[in-house]
Amino acid sequence: MRASRSLASLTAWVAAACVTLPQPTPADVQVANQKWPDASLETLQAGRKALVARCSGCHTVPLPSEFSPAEWLPILADMHDEAKVTEADRLLIDQFVLTLSESYRRNGASK
Repeated sequence: MRASRSLASLTAWVAAACVTLPQPTPADVQVANQKWPDASLETLQAGRKALVARCSGCHTVPLPSEFSPAEWLPILADMHDEAKVTEADRLLIDQFVLTLSESYRRNGASK
C-alpha cells in the first residue's frame, strides 16, 4: 500500500512538472536548426521527455527560461555528469533546454 501511494505521488509530481514545462513548437525547431541542423520537433519533444525523466527524481524540473543559453551550458554539464546522463540524452536535453531558452529570449514571456 505504501509503495503504491509513493508511486502515485511520484507520478502526480512528474505530471505537474510536465504541465509547467513548455512544449516545443515548429518555431522552436527553426531556432534549433541554427545550431543543430538535424533537430526536429520530435528531437525537441524527446529532449523534453528526457529532461523530465532524468531531472525530476532529484529536483523540480527547471524551466528553460530561467537562464540564458550561456548560463545553461555549465549547469547542464554539471547536471549531466552528476546524473550520469547518456551522450544521446545529453544531446536531446541540451537541444531542448538551449533552444527554448533562446526562443524565450527572442519572443519574451510567451514560453
